[in-house]
Amino acid sequence: MSATSSIVEAERCQYRSCMRGRLPANVILRPADLAILERVFAQVIPEHDTHPGELAMLLVRLFQDGITDEHELLTAAEKWSR
Repeated sequence: MSATSSIVEAERCQYRSCMRGRLPANVILRPADLAILERVFAQVIPEHDTHPGELAMLLVRLFQDGITDEHELLTAAEKWSR
């Protein structure tokens, strides 16, 4: 299992145990960071039947965990939404 797959699976488990729609209070994203996250979000949502809030939280957490490359985020989000 790759590191990205492990993080995605951990995020699934962690998400189930937290409240929907809540992000950690320490989320700090710059405009350029948000632009990357928005592009990935926009690519994944139309292709997969997934809850937008869950996907948004996953992307933010992956980004905070150091996955900041757009392609890597897209790959992780697509794996998660399957």
